[in-house]
Amino acid sequence: MSNFWKISGIPHKGWILEYVYDIREDGHSVDEDEYETCMMCNFERIRYVHVVTHEDVGEEFRVGCICAEKMTDDYVKPKKHEQNLRNKSQRCINWLKKEWKTSKNGNSYLKVKKHHILIYKDKRSSKFRCKIGDHFGKKCSVLVLAGELDPVCPIDDSRNIVAALPEQFVEFAQFCDCGHGVWRDDPNIAFLRLRQFILEDGSKEFLRFYIF
Repeated sequence: MSNFWKISGIPHKGWILEYVYDIREDGHSVDEDEYETCMMCNFERIRYVHVVTHEDVGEEFRVGCICAEKMTDDYVKPKKHEQNLRNKSQRCINWLKKEWKTSKNGNSYLKVKKHHILIYKDKRSSKFRCKIGDHFGKKCSVLVLAGELDPVCPIDDSRNIVAALPEQFVEFAQFCDCGHGVWRDDPNIAFLRLRQFILEDGSKEFLRFYIF
């Protein structure tokens, strides 16, 4: 792959930052992931990929933060988006390190940001359930929003996620002409679908509490 900074014909300015994503899965070591290579400078091992577009270029460029700053002439947003992903990754790592305690009844519990999370075994069904504060989780529902053009999580991967979950607890919404982040490509429909999912069932009230 060439270094396009040294090649004429590829614009160096006027690019638009579309989104940024982290290719490393939480908990993976440095050597477990296939890192991206910056399409502009050919620098290898890009973990946080900045996707940029230009009206005179017919494809997206996946680049590193430094190139994204130069190409968009924006030295704030690319770095801010990348830092947000770094913070999110660190919160996930910190969450896995939290130590659960055991109550006198033998239940596991954890206190997070003034919230009390309790895992207990239902006496009637013998199934484990969750309680966050005063809200009991009757079921753990999952909404999968998938873009057909997603280059990060292909549509087949989203279908596999849906197939692996209990049918009664999962909802699937597929968006045509959308990539990675349907909330950005089709915000009106995506946020409407998300609101419906949260509000349609009172038992999902506990889902409004976000650990991350």
